[in-house]
Amino acid sequence: MEITGGAGNIGNLPAKYGTIKLDSYDTHRLVGATAGLVKNLSIAGASALATLLLSALLTSDSETNSDPKIPLSSLAIVDLYKRKFVGVCCNESIEFECDNQNLTVTLDRINSFEWRNGFLMGRYCTIKLIDGSEYKPNRVLTESLDFFTVAGHQFVPICNTKMVKEKQIEDITEKTFFGLFNKTHSVEKEVNVEVECNETIAISGVTLDRVNQLKERLQFAIQNNQQTIINEIGPEIFCRYFEFSNNDTSN
Repeated sequence: MEITGGAGNIGNLPAKYGTIKLDSYDTHRLVGATAGLVKNLSIAGASALATLLLSALLTSDSETNSDPKIPLSSLAIVDLYKRKFVGVCCNESIEFECDNQNLTVTLDRINSFEWRNGFLMGRYCTIKLIDGSEYKPNRVLTESLDFFTVAGHQFVPICNTKMVKEKQIEDITEKTFFGLFNKTHSVEKEVNVEVECNETIAISGVTLDRVNQLKERLQFAIQNNQQTIINEIGPEIFCRYFEFSNNDTSN
């Protein structure tokens, strides 16, 4: 199975930051690097390890804070009508149409995605990038986003329309008595009908507070499972995000 990670990136942040040490006090980079490991572990099928690392990020004393500089490729909060959760997005990009142009923007450049169905303003979508630029797509071409959460994979449909089953009454005419007469009767049928999506979606990149506690949790979770993580995703991908800890430098 191919594992995506983006060589030279830290949780899909620019390569200039380099790999990070577990004792770093840079919360943004700690969260981004851990999210990178979570994504690769989930893609490799190591859900238990991915959940362990994600749980180390999201304890009950953690508070998530929306940050205009944090990309969706790091840690994201998803707010839907019936669901609200924090997770790591496993998609690589979002494709949309804006001003008669098809744009494909990778998640490391997107800070937030918002889809609203307002009573007065009607339906609208807004995509904001980490440089402050903003797009209002005519149509979103990406059908759904896949988030790995402590509850497992959760899919968020972001298509413009959806198919629903609807019951319809259809009149059927049949010939009777050697075709001399017509007989009409009604039949109830279940058909697929395309309707507009009414789901309200708000997704934004977040960071965490309490950096000291966060660093301690991540040190414990990653150092104690470092070799197991490397066995699952390989040393090359591990080193895209974190330096090897002193207690284990094996390959």
